[in-house]
Amino acid sequence: MNFLVLFALADGLVIRVWRQLLQGTTLSSLHDTYDSANIWPAFKRIIRLQFNVVAVACLLAATSFLRGPLFQRSLTVSENGNNYSSGSTNPATHPQAVYRTDKALVISGIFLSIASVAAIIPLYAGFWDLGRKVSLNPLEIARAFGAPLMETLDGNATADMVTIERGDLAVRYGAVERHNSEKKLRVEMTRTATVRSPWQGEIFG
Repeated sequence: MNFLVLFALADGLVIRVWRQLLQGTTLSSLHDTYDSANIWPAFKRIIRLQFNVVAVACLLAATSFLRGPLFQRSLTVSENGNNYSSGSTNPATHPQAVYRTDKALVISGIFLSIASVAAIIPLYAGFWDLGRKVSLNPLEIARAFGAPLMETLDGNATADMVTIERGDLAVRYGAVERHNSEKKLRVEMTRTATVRSPWQGEIFG
């Protein structure tokens, strides 16, 4: 179940990001949402009282991994010698396993199970408004942000649709220099421009 929680968190993050874009947001808020899906940034935000649903869900999903040790430690076994008579004059003593449950540990484990799921559910709010399956695939994000490489493609194109139409397009990330144009660091088609590795300390326009 722990991995199901992580998969649910990942899908919830995708929906949260696209919902923010659909409703209108700032780049700073978008960065906070995405960054909060990592444990350390989420922990720092909670410590600073900068709560957001993704950070809370991330931390509770991480702590849900403690359920296993809690449930394991909640059950202890001890052996007690019990006397019984088998009809003979000498009673026999046989060890009998006695299981004891620590209610506090069981309750803690159940709480973590419920809390992690409850924290992830709000991430799915409004998923029906998106109209289609979404992802954080770089191709889909590039199309949404209007990357020149994606021009003339359907504005609602998914990553699979981009792959079908432009899958054979060769690209490279690096320094691009064109005549009478400032130098830029970007992803560019290798057939239309020369793309090289950037130098250390190089400044781009």
